Amino acid sequence: MKKRLFAFILAAGIMCLLCACADESSKDSSETRPSVSSSISQIDEVKELSRNLCLSMSEGDFEAVYSLFSENMRTQLNKSGLISAWEKAAEDTGDYKEYHFVSVTEQEDYTIVTSALEYEQKGIVVTLVYNQSEELDGLWLDNCDFSESGEIIVPTSEEASMPAASQE
Repeated sequence: MKKRLFAFILAAGIMCLLCACADESSKDSSETRPSVSSSISQIDEVKELSRNLCLSMSEGDFEAVYSLFSENMRTQLNKSGLISAWEKAAEDTGDYKEYHFVSVTEQEDYTIVTSALEYEQKGIVVTLVYNQSEELDGLWLDNCDFSESGEIIVPTSEEASMPAASQE
């Protein structure tokens, strides 16, 4: 019984030390290299930025999106390629109806925002990947449908259309 209690106390002490060290190292790294959510300020701001970029593309303003491309992203997709990918995704969609926020997630050094633009005939799912410098390192466009209840129906991976470009 005493051995178990000693082992438990020892394990708890080690966990406390690890947590304290983790807090200190995260403070140091946040000072030198802020996370995307803190450098953009808040998740609401990255959601609003993504909304504005989606609506800009919907209105034919691709410069707003292209201006945020990282250098690596620009080597994979130029502005005319972005326009072509959008035109392909927007083909036969009909008139614009509504913007839908889908999700925001953080993975390693990236913040990923997925949105959907609803049109009369079909929708466009837009996934934007932001790096820690607040630049776009990934952009995917895909078509979707909307159910009667407004639920977004995205094709399976075999049916998925076009990753405009992404940074691996």
